[in-house]
Amino acid sequence: MRLRILALSLMLCLCGCLPFYQTWKVQNCENDETVCDTPIYLNMDDLQRLPIPEYGDAVTLSSPGKLALIGNLLIINNRYTGYHFFDITDRQNPSRILFYPLVGATELTIGNGYLYANSFTDLYSIKLSDLLDGTYSTSSVYRKTDQFSLPSQPREWIADADFKNDVAYQSQRLIIGYEKPDGERYLYGVKQ
Repeated sequence: MRLRILALSLMLCLCGCLPFYQTWKVQNCENDETVCDTPIYLNMDDLQRLPIPEYGDAVTLSSPGKLALIGNLLIINNRYTGYHFFDITDRQNPSRILFYPLVGATELTIGNGYLYANSFTDLYSIKLSDLLDGTYSTSSVYRKTDQFSLPSQPREWIADADFKNDVAYQSQRLIIGYEKPDGERYLYGVKQ
């Protein structure tokens, strides 16, 4: 019986402290801008810019999503940032061929020699042979704009952010991440 009373007392104490902590955290940020996180908004110019593939092994796979396999080519979506292409001829030692940066990318499918992908609001069809043989150009990609709507603000992208005056709920723009006062950056919920 004593154990139950002790557990209940402890739980009430902890629950009672939670509102105090949340209030302190918000007041701390509101009263001292040097401790507030700075939101990073989706730049519509970045969304409209034609992606340029990055050949080689320079870009790290940080947030794997969906994948597609065609022959010895494995394509892995790096959620919200683009696609990694791997040659898996040697299945024990795959080699990265390229990274195709595409803002807001979450979906992919392969068909008729094309990679079909999304970029938040737009639908892309990218000629795979041009990507793989290094002849990629503006004629290698077709973009159909405004096929999808922007997502509502995903809470997991900003769950740990401490914004001034509830920036996340006052803004009409999509916040894709934040920067901490010490310069640490988070995009789409992943530390950069």
